[in-house]
Amino acid sequence: MPPFIVAVYSGKHKPNDLEFLVEFILELKHLMELGIEFQGTHFPIRVHSVICDAPAKALIKGILQYNGKYGCDYCEVKGEHCH
Repeated sequence: MPPFIVAVYSGKHKPNDLEFLVEFILELKHLMELGIEFQGTHFPIRVHSVICDAPAKALIKGILQYNGKYGCDYCEVKGEHCH
């Protein structure tokens, strides 16, 4: 299945929380638990990937942004600030 847009955020500042995703998350959780019945066939629902830019990824995962002191979510390398 091709990717599809779940949410687009626009504003003067980045969002501080995920309030704008709450309805989607609740519905997705429900669908993942029950699946979908269509024409007598049950289809399980699963998430394969989530695609977003770096600031959105940091907000969703609850981690520092990529340019933070420990901004890499794959390793433990401490970043340095250069003047």
